[in-house]
Amino acid sequence: MILNNMAMAQIRAGKPEKAIGYADRAVELDRTGDPRVLETRAQARADLGDREGAISDLEKASSLCRSMCPSSALKAESNEKIPEAPSDRCDFALAVSCREIEAKLEQLAIRP
Repeated sequence: MILNNMAMAQIRAGKPEKAIGYADRAVELDRTGDPRVLETRAQARADLGDREGAISDLEKASSLCRSMCPSSALKAESNEKIPEAPSDRCDFALAVSCREIEAKLEQLAIRP
């Protein structure tokens, strides 16, 4: 997650060209299947104008979310209690991130 955090710091600093290197490496080294790593790279790609790459990463992240969290957790409102997950892989923070991933994917998919 250190590389992912470094990528996010570069994105927030307005330096997506630096962020993409950290994000690529984070995705390459991620062994946990954390969709947030792909979300970070998608943001860097979007900031660099690579809309198709961003959509691809968000679609992969969305698929990981659906495999990790029950659909009720992904559809719950942010202030609702997350229902019991079928595994210990879906906590509140991940469910919230997965909802954000879905929103970003929808936003990128409808924007030309």
